[in-house]
Amino acid sequence: MANDKDTNVAAPADMEAVAKKLMEDVNAKAAEIIEAAEAKAKEIVSGAQQAVAETVSKASSAAGPSEEELARSRERVSVELFKDNNLYKDDVYVSVNGENIKIKRGVPVEIERRFAEVLDNSRRQDSASADLNEKLQDDFVNKSKDLQ
Repeated sequence: MANDKDTNVAAPADMEAVAKKLMEDVNAKAAEIIEAAEAKAKEIVSGAQQAVAETVSKASSAAGPSEEELARSRERVSVELFKDNNLYKDDVYVSVNGENIKIKRGVPVEIERRFAEVLDNSRRQDSASADLNEKLQDDFVNKSKDLQ
């Protein structure tokens, strides 16, 4: 009975041919996968480079003031700060982006417009604060009268 079995064992030469064919197929498939991966990588890199270029372009256009704005901010203007012998007697220090100046009170001086704008903004804020303080005091007085 043992002789009745059909044993289909390939000869060593046939096995070599099959293995060689399998290796060729594997190598071809690997080359195909590598080629597709390289194409996808190039597409990703190209997209990233384009995104970087757009971001740099947007950032450089929004990075800061124009040449006209810079020139205007550096124009010299005349200012004279109020002086008394009480609260307003000391010199005033003004700083813009790390650049500082000291302005003497009671004397007309020429300073760059950007420093004058800081002084104007400070004066407007002081005025708005005083107005709000006055309004709150009036509200308090009125509410106090209503409670009596």
